[in-house]
Amino acid sequence: MTAAIPLRSSFAEEMVSIESVNGTTYTGSLSEVTAEHVIVAGKSTETIPIADVIRIDWPERRVANLSGQDLVLLANGDRLVMDPVQTDNEILRAKWREFPGLPLSSIPLEMVQGIAWKLPQDRVSRSGVITRLLNYSAKTDLLTLRNGNSVAGEFLGFNVDTLKLETAAGPLDIDLKSLNSLSFNPELIAFPKSQGVRLIVTLIDGSRFTATQFQYLADAGMQFTMAFGGQATFALDRIAAMQVVGGRAVYLSDLNPRDYTFTPYLSLRWPLRSDRNATGESLRVGGREYAKGLGTHSQAEITYALDGNYSQFQAVVGIDDHAGRGGNAIAEVLVDEKLVWTSEPLTSGGLPQRIESIDLSGAQALTLRVLFGQRGDVQDHVDWCDALLVKQPK
Repeated sequence: MTAAIPLRSSFAEEMVSIESVNGTTYTGSLSEVTAEHVIVAGKSTETIPIADVIRIDWPERRVANLSGQDLVLLANGDRLVMDPVQTDNEILRAKWREFPGLPLSSIPLEMVQGIAWKLPQDRVSRSGVITRLLNYSAKTDLLTLRNGNSVAGEFLGFNVDTLKLETAAGPLDIDLKSLNSLSFNPELIAFPKSQGVRLIVTLIDGSRFTATQFQYLADAGMQFTMAFGGQATFALDRIAAMQVVGGRAVYLSDLNPRDYTFTPYLSLRWPLRSDRNATGESLRVGGREYAKGLGTHSQAEITYALDGNYSQFQAVVGIDDHAGRGGNAIAEVLVDEKLVWTSEPLTSGGLPQRIESIDLSGAQALTLRVLFGQRGDVQDHVDWCDALLVKQPK
């Protein structure tokens, strides 16, 4: 069962921007989206193969921050602004906060990474809650309360009023109003990998989900089949962006590097992170959040095997917004060990720098470097946002 959210009458006047792998950006009004192509009507009508699309974006639309919202985080990186209602037979029932016309969603608990209730108003505290859920690694469920206390145990379920947790001291019934967050035992989490062309959909309420199937319904909007199961239809004016995955654009965060070398300034070592920054938070540069990318820190070198299969590389690089003051680093790109691009100094609060297109024709290897800047490694959380390779055309 699906339900549509009503449109604003002015939605059709908002111009869409479609970025393609050939370097062309098409603008106009969206006419159609299918599993084969996208059609945009501007000065002329253009039909772009879906596999050649990188991103469909409405630049004028703003995504709400998550303050005060309940949030369901999934193991594949999706996040849903939903109010958890209850659990039933290993299924989480939740309702869309901003879209009351949609029916309850049913999400297998094994796909849920964590739940947050009433996220804090300030960005730093809000980010702290989400990061704690994303990085949780203990072999037990963990409930964090609003008073700062936490309780470990086995999650048994919840209803509209009470959450049940089996602890070493026995079962506990906890008032939902006292909850801050719930982290699930990562050993019990499983999320099947999606195949084929799919969309990462960002809604204006801050939700972001992966759609394995999608259908354009003209004035009714877009119908999506979610990776976690079930369908929902959203009016186009509720959608901020749709990023294509599984086409000719291949994100580095979905690949295993051939080599990763980290050289600490003193002794602190930093990992390479996929789709998160160096501290495990969301990728955010220049006031914009990115779903895909690499989180690095100076001094690092990452090499990917290309084997002549790709035509170009592009990315947006900068110091992550979550980093404190003082960040200063240099980014470099090498193709087959030859330096082909060097950034201006990357600084905390500075504008990100775009790598438009680096030719990879016939290249065997791509290397990304992050070098120490003027202040050693202080706050050098460098993000390679939307870092992607373009497959050679067939």
